[in-house]
Amino acid sequence: MRYLVSILVFLLSALFSSAQENDSTLARMNAVKLSPDYIYGSCTMPDEEGSRIEALADLGHRVEAFLLENNTSFVRSLEQCPEEMVKWLTYRKGKKYVRSLAYVEKKTLLDLERELEYAYENKGIREAVAKFKQQLADIKSVDELMDLIAAFREEAGENGLKYGSLTSPQDDSYLVYYEKTTGKILLIRTPMNDERIRMDARLGTPSLPRKGSPNESIIWVYIDEPKK
Repeated sequence: MRYLVSILVFLLSALFSSAQENDSTLARMNAVKLSPDYIYGSCTMPDEEGSRIEALADLGHRVEAFLLENNTSFVRSLEQCPEEMVKWLTYRKGKKYVRSLAYVEKKTLLDLERELEYAYENKGIREAVAKFKQQLADIKSVDELMDLIAAFREEAGENGLKYGSLTSPQDDSYLVYYEKTTGKILLIRTPMNDERIRMDARLGTPSLPRKGSPNESIIWVYIDEPKK
C-alpha cells in the first residue's frame, strides 16, 4: 500500500509539472505573438514534424514581407539566415494536437543585413564583381570562362556566383553562347534590365537571342549582388 501511494504521488506530481510546463509554453507563445520585436509563424497539426514545416513556411513569408518593407539589399529571405536564428516553441495537448511556433527577432535580421553589407564593402567583393564583369566581356572560350569563375570564387567566395547549363529562362543571369566542339564563345548577353532588355556584354548594345544550331549551347552565370 505504501508503494502504491508513492507511485500515485509521483504520477500526480508529473502530471502537475507537465500541465505547468504547457501553461508556461502557451504564455511564451502569446508573449511572442504580442511583441513588436518578433516575427513569427505558427501551425497546429496532429504531428509535430508537419506542424514545424508549416510554421517555418509561414515564418518565411512573413520574414520576406518584413525585409521588403525595410528595403534590405543583402538579406532577402529566411533561407539566407543562420539556422540558429530561428527559435521554436512547441505545445502538445494529447496525442493528436501539436502547435508549433517559429520566430525570429527583427533586430537580428537587421543586424545580419548590416554585417553582410560591411563584409561586402570591406572584403572587396564589390570590386571583385566589377572586375569579373569587365573580364567576362573579353574572354574567348569556355576554358577561360571556367578560369574566371574559379578566380572570382577564390576571391569573393563560392556563394557569390552560380552557373550551369541553360535549361530554363534565367532573367537575372548572364547567358554565354558557345560552340560545343571548340568551346569558342559566340555571344555574351547581360541579365535583363528594368526594361527587360538584354545587352551584348562586348558591344554594349541591345542583344537578341541567337538562332543557334545543334553545335551550340548556353551557360548561365548568376552573380549574387545587392539590389541597390
